[in-house]
Amino acid sequence: PPQKFEKQLKEYLTQSWKFTIDQSSRLSFYSKLKTSITWEPYLDHARSFEDRKMSSRIRCSAHKLNIETGRHSNIPREERSCDFCAPVRSIIEDESHLLSDCPVGESHRRRMTSLLQELHCNKDLSLDRAGIGKITPNSDENHTITEEQLSKHIQIVTRAIKCMY
Repeated sequence: PPQKFEKQLKEYLTQSWKFTIDQSSRLSFYSKLKTSITWEPYLDHARSFEDRKMSSRIRCSAHKLNIETGRHSNIPREERSCDFCAPVRSIIEDESHLLSDCPVGESHRRRMTSLLQELHCNKDLSLDRAGIGKITPNSDENHTITEEQLSKHIQIVTRAIKCMY
């Protein structure tokens, strides 16, 4: 029957998709965000094409952070340091660092954390390696605001980085 075939096909495609993500070093950040084949809310809630584009690029590692450019140049992962932070400390410039640790986004990150606390979200904007993209407000009403604000944070921080390099 067609329903059985469709179910088997979906299962096969999902398993293949998960395997591909798990095997790719480039998609390590993406694998923390995307755990199932579903529509992502940020696509609906980003206010502009530019917001969606920036968020998508960060999510799937289509950016110019050292974690990615160093991979193309065969620089060992542990040597792909953040150019902004390098004089003070050696830390890998990856997506999580950019969004949660790098001083470039500190002032906006503080405003975001304050906003999320006002919304009584279950999670603050620590954006740790396991939690990024998993901010969950306590009510659906606040969900749009959170998605828009997270998207805006990504856009502001990536623009700041672009201006520096």
